[in-house]
Amino acid sequence: AWLRRDGGRPGDLLMVTGWLGAAAAGLRCLLHPDAASGMPEQLRDAWRSALVAPRARISEGMQLVAAGIRCGGDISDGLIVDAGRTAVASGCGAELWLDRIPVAPGLVEHFGRGRVELALGGGEDFELLAAASPEQATETLARWPAELAPLAIAGRLVEDDGVRLLASEQGESLPLPASLARHWR
Repeated sequence: AWLRRDGGRPGDLLMVTGWLGAAAAGLRCLLHPDAASGMPEQLRDAWRSALVAPRARISEGMQLVAAGIRCGGDISDGLIVDAGRTAVASGCGAELWLDRIPVAPGLVEHFGRGRVELALGGGEDFELLAAASPEQATETLARWPAELAPLAIAGRLVEDDGVRLLASEQGESLPLPASLARHWR
């Protein structure tokens, strides 16, 4: 068995592994070294490493499949694009909850609101996205091995088309950053 993007249903929770935005932050540091010079070297090195030597989440994918999860895929083109692909393949839409999206360490402090664009659209993070019923997601999270990359709920599949960004699960709808909105107008 493996993960396929077309197995989701409205109401399924969207889960992601690891932290998003590190590779995009690494690219920004490489392209704009003057702006990055005031950032801690350890963070810049971690972000660059995420860009040039990403770690495939093979063990995490195997754990998701072992937990009975069948809907998912990688987040190589950014969460907004890959959540959209999963939603379209599953015949539904998606909502992402900004307060639950796990962003890479240092993004909030050094990129402020720009972290949203990095985490949602930066891509190249090579984390995983999975969709599962609320019961299955809760059970998977409870049994998730500590030695693997963290697993977090970041949104859900919905009846509507498209991808929406919400401040929180019950929160207000937020505009997508202009650079990302072109994918889901």
